[in-house]
Amino acid sequence: PCGSITEIVGECGSAKTQICLQLLVSVQIAPRNGGLGASSVYIFTESYFPSRRLQQIAKGFTGAGMNLNIRVRVRVRA
Repeated sequence: PCGSITEIVGECGSAKTQICLQLLVSVQIAPRNGGLGASSVYIFTESYFPSRRLQQIAKGFTGAGMNLNIRVRVRVRA
């Protein structure tokens, strides 16, 4: 839901990252194209952020004729 925090948990390989990246992109789509035209925060706690997969998902939307301006900010803490 909008304006809330959601934790997604599940077995390894159950597509948790996939659905989160999909939502991360989908929420930024303009309302005229079925999105929210909003922003989101994705806290990824694994060893590396899957930026290549995020780019692939975003390309899927741009290939469908949508112009996306995906903003990603990565902060690494040791």
